[in-house]
Amino acid sequence: NRDAVGQDLLAAATAAQGIWQRPEALGGAGRDFTATPGPGAAAANLAPLLNIPAPPGGVVGAVITNENGTYEVLAPEAARLDIDVEPASWNYEMELRVCRYTDPDTDRAGWNYGIDYGDGTGTPRGSVDCD
Repeated sequence: NRDAVGQDLLAAATAAQGIWQRPEALGGAGRDFTATPGPGAAAANLAPLLNIPAPPGGVVGAVITNENGTYEVLAPEAARLDIDVEPASWNYEMELRVCRYTDPDTDRAGWNYGIDYGDGTGTPRGSVDCD
């Protein structure tokens, strides 16, 4: 189950980059995750856009549930998104952080992400370089 959740999180990290880049008028975040169009909180508006597969009724607010687990999109920052996961059959909670960064020395920008598998493997959320 760990691998299936990891695949869901990779899909979400990829989708998040497109959502952030896409203008609000086209259903994106307009380069600010907190400005995602729709009623209510930004996390709830982002959840159905993240390419995490869900059956009908599987997305409620900022929570996505599928056969792999329950995913919660946390309140985003302008260029950072976090998701916590309670896997269906893995003994550890998992976390994803995806963020846009700009190198102040070169002015180059890019994306970083990390998945913490909860068992001491992967990339802990706090060590993903977002600056």
